Amino acid sequence: MSHAIATSGGCILHSPFCIFHSSQPPMFVNQTEISIRERGKRELFDLALHVARRHFGPLAVALVLGAAPFAAFNAWTLSPIAEYDETDLYGGDERSDYVKYMTLLVFLEAPLATSLMTIYLGQVLFRTRPTTRQLIREFGRSAGQLFWYQGVVRGTMLALVAAAIDNKRDLAVMPEFIVWCAALWALGARGLRPYLNEVILLERNPRRAERGSAMTTARRNAALHAGFGGDSFVQMIGAGMLGFLTVGSLWLTISYMRALLFNVVEADRATFTVVLPLALWMTVWFLAIVRFLGYLDLRIRREGWEVELRVRTEAAAMTRTVT
Repeated sequence: MSHAIATSGGCILHSPFCIFHSSQPPMFVNQTEISIRERGKRELFDLALHVARRHFGPLAVALVLGAAPFAAFNAWTLSPIAEYDETDLYGGDERSDYVKYMTLLVFLEAPLATSLMTIYLGQVLFRTRPTTRQLIREFGRSAGQLFWYQGVVRGTMLALVAAAIDNKRDLAVMPEFIVWCAALWALGARGLRPYLNEVILLERNPRRAERGSAMTTARRNAALHAGFGGDSFVQMIGAGMLGFLTVGSLWLTISYMRALLFNVVEADRATFTVVLPLALWMTVWFLAIVRFLGYLDLRIRREGWEVELRVRTEAAAMTRTVT
């Protein structure tokens, strides 16, 4: 699909990726991979399963590319805990510390790590299959804003720097305090305005306005979530509960498979240093799909995409009847 699209701001966008830039329903709203209609929360989770199955390979590759640097960083940061012998690591406070800090780090890194997934979903919605090179190129165009808003404003980079500086067994009071504060700040920000990634990566507004009234990323993010903060927060609670259960289920399932295939019947070092991160990132992968579908549903509700689709369908039917 290479049609030129005129947005409400007057710019001409040649890529289907940029359809999201307009605050109006896309002109190709009737040519989407997912049917355009409002959905309830349970429907979104069910639809996420179908999307995950249909696009498993590309989405898995996108997550691996995005999460690999963070996974390596986490392993290095928490390596002093894992270096203790198994009696210490898996019998006392070290075990709970490893689980706690690994979970915190993955939570903080999730928006940055799933950026390529968001770009892929935004393109594939309009039946365009981007290559890995195209995904990376599109990511590069928004990397600066993403780093600023997700990394700096929402505290992710501050927490990662604090964790890296305090790379030893027992986190000191100040670095640990910084990590927890960053996690709580990110939790509140994502709860009230969860779709910042989609706004940055798909809508492509500038960070600063050339004119006083021009739309910027911050203004667009505020406008998109206005009046839906409570609903978004409830959805975050539901996603958090689902994520908690999913991590536990995956962790136990993978451990059980290891016991069957390799006769590893007790928790060993790999149970925490390999299986736990794998379960966390798999959960992040699925919840990123849920988040994108939630963003899509919010735009459908706010901008009347479903009504627009019905009008266009009726107009097309009338045209066929007349001709």
